[in-house]
Amino acid sequence: MNKQLLIGFQTYLIPTVVIIVSIIIGWFVEKYTIARFKKLADKTESIIDDILVHSFHNLIIFWFGAVGIYISLHQFPFPEKTQEILVKLFWSVIIFSFTLFTARLLVELTKIYTSKVSGLSGSVSVFTNIIRIVVFSIGIMIILQHFGISITPIITALGVGGLAVALALQDTLSNFFAGIQILVSKQVRPGDFVRIDPANEGVIKDITWRNTLVETPQGNVIVVPNSKFSQSMIVNMHLPEKKLLIRVEGSVSYNSDLEYVENVLIEIGKKILQENEGGIKDFEPVVRFYSFGDSAILFRLILACESYEYQFALIHKTIKLIHKTFNEKGIEIPFPQRVVHLQKNIGQ
Repeated sequence: MNKQLLIGFQTYLIPTVVIIVSIIIGWFVEKYTIARFKKLADKTESIIDDILVHSFHNLIIFWFGAVGIYISLHQFPFPEKTQEILVKLFWSVIIFSFTLFTARLLVELTKIYTSKVSGLSGSVSVFTNIIRIVVFSIGIMIILQHFGISITPIITALGVGGLAVALALQDTLSNFFAGIQILVSKQVRPGDFVRIDPANEGVIKDITWRNTLVETPQGNVIVVPNSKFSQSMIVNMHLPEKKLLIRVEGSVSYNSDLEYVENVLIEIGKKILQENEGGIKDFEPVVRFYSFGDSAILFRLILACESYEYQFALIHKTIKLIHKTFNEKGIEIPFPQRVVHLQKNIGQ
């Protein structure tokens, strides 16, 4: 009896050891070899090698373990029918792992294409989700074929059922295709600062299969359905370029020397642009006197900043500097004045 137990133990021990050893070898390869490749990839300018290293993450251990399982399958005393099923399951898992690797690789390559070739930046969930769905669908069909299941009736059923689903999900599909249209048109892109209406503006963080996510300057997120977003009148502050002209308006007394005031304002504008983040250093400030006001001559100081979000800080600092400089140089910023003539009552 003890001898039979020993034989049975040895029968299961050897294949189990083979599996454990293969997993350990895979762990060492993953930890040291892939880590070394990652360091080498970080030193190169190309991003393709970084993507390959990322795509292999955790799969090396799995593949080494799978080799050990495959070698051990025929050593376990399973019935022939059971072994056939286990072998099919083994190859199905292998196919799925390569599907996962392919999905990772194509998703990262898609991100590179959309950000560099197509001029898109930031997250583009619509494209990456499409890639994942297509790759995993192909992988599942290959697994079904491996088990001898014909996929033709499944495809036919999906085609018939797809029509019913399309009718039931009209709004969802409308948002999905609107999201693709938004990305392909390049009129708005992730990373752009947009104004949806006078009360809502911010940076586009992501365009998903259903919604466009806009982060406001206050740190909140506006969730806009893609179909509604594509039909709205959008002001894109980053197109045709990010550079933005900003105007600071003010007034001076009618007694002021306008040539002198203009020179002072230009010096103020240069100082603001040179010393503050977001100011365009080589831009020449422009002063325009544009109206005779009720109690003052009105002017505009025109500056340029690198992008929309810098304008608020620059306007704030410009107003402070104008107020300080005018006070130091004796340039009057007049208060509104109104002269009232009182007519005496002749009858009194």
